[in-house]
Amino acid sequence: MKSQLLLFYTIFYIVLAALFAVCMQGLFASLDDREPTWTLEKKFNWNQSGTGISADFGENGRGVSYLV
Repeated sequence: MKSQLLLFYTIFYIVLAALFAVCMQGLFASLDDREPTWTLEKKFNWNQSGTGISADFGENGRGVSYLV
């Protein structure tokens, strides 16, 4: 009984690790090596209504700007 449980969990974790590896391969296949997926221009659409928050490192080097 104990050996069956050990065999089950061994197979279970091997399958779980394989599933994780397949998911990571899919993720890395969808990423572009030359250009980031999200840039500051794409992240905040300042022309739409709603609230946007971004870090503003202006003249004094600190602060947060809000668009409400």
